[in-house]
Amino acid sequence: MNSTTIYNVTQINNRIDLLFDRELRNIFIKGEISSFKLYDSGHAYFTLKDSKSLINCVYFNYKKNSTLNIRNNVEVVAYGDIGLYKQRGQMQFIVSNVHIGDAGLLWSEYLKLKNKLEKEGLFDLEYKKKIPPFPSRIALISSKKGSVIHDIVSILSRRAPYLDIIVENSFVQGEKAAISIIDSLKKIDNDNNVDLIIIARGGGSLEDMIPFNDESLVRQIFKNSTPIITAIGHETDFTLADFVSDRRASTPSEAAEICAPDISYIYNMINDYKVGISNSFNKFITQKKNILDSYYLRILSKNPKLSVQSYSDKLKFSSKILLNIANERLKYYRYSINQYDNKISNYNVDAIKNRGFFIARKDGKLITSNDNIEINDCIDIESNDYIIRAKVNKISEKDKRR
Repeated sequence: MNSTTIYNVTQINNRIDLLFDRELRNIFIKGEISSFKLYDSGHAYFTLKDSKSLINCVYFNYKKNSTLNIRNNVEVVAYGDIGLYKQRGQMQFIVSNVHIGDAGLLWSEYLKLKNKLEKEGLFDLEYKKKIPPFPSRIALISSKKGSVIHDIVSILSRRAPYLDIIVENSFVQGEKAAISIIDSLKKIDNDNNVDLIIIARGGGSLEDMIPFNDESLVRQIFKNSTPIITAIGHETDFTLADFVSDRRASTPSEAAEICAPDISYIYNMINDYKVGISNSFNKFITQKKNILDSYYLRILSKNPKLSVQSYSDKLKFSSKILLNIANERLKYYRYSINQYDNKISNYNVDAIKNRGFFIARKDGKLITSNDNIEINDCIDIESNDYIIRAKVNKISEKDKRR
């Protein structure tokens, strides 16, 4: 700054404000709250102090943006920008978020890592893998001790009984959680038959979410070739795992709703295809018939008796070939539709029970001949009227000679 230049007050305040804007944005300040005042406008004014200094702070729309009960004599970590109230020439800290005690330190580390990974492009939309519209096999990573697995499996058994669900037990809280989930992701990614992965847990505090903000886990999710849906916490909780995943569900229940279409939707879609194929086939036949009719009329208009028979024979021959082609195409469409019908019927649990049969489930999942059933496993045997809880006492191979 040139010492001979004379500035007016507004000019120097503008220079100071520009300096603050360039150098002191998106910073963290740790201190003790004092002189806290909340006004009817919803804005809060207070000071942050340590043993030697204090700074004036303003938290605009505090009532709307914060669920914390901020009060005097509480130590916090605040995030925001240093600004200048130009009319009075007062420096102030414009707060955009506050966390109390150790949670504030965790939150500051969370934001630092988020900014780092964001700059590397890990959250960019161009790297998001497409969620398959009709998965047949999904893997669920969560803790078997919680209710999350039961909720998701229950919803999927009702909405999408055609799904094959693999449950991968994992820690979802504590020091072992991040590496446990990473190991599960690597294991599942090596299984080429899995179409989709869901990582799920219930809500919790910022401390509970530490594993899902782990840098190694975030990078593994980014690296996995299998699409991943995260369902961690509640609607307002966003972890770094949510940012890097291919799709975020606000709750585990929502993940179950969006990961696969309802079987009734598939039935309706197949019926729509049937109608569409039938209409297309009829249109195809009509178009070809019109072409043949036009050829026939052209022949008659010329009326050469000797040529008429020749063209007539050719017309009959062409008609026969066209009819054969149309019949073959119709057979193919009917076969394809029957294949879809049979596949859907095989997975229709209600239809099986309506025919008087029982079905068996283990951990909410249908038991098939490929399932591994062990001695002392508890299974549920269902009919339309009741459910039998049974314990496996013996397993033997069926005599195939009978």
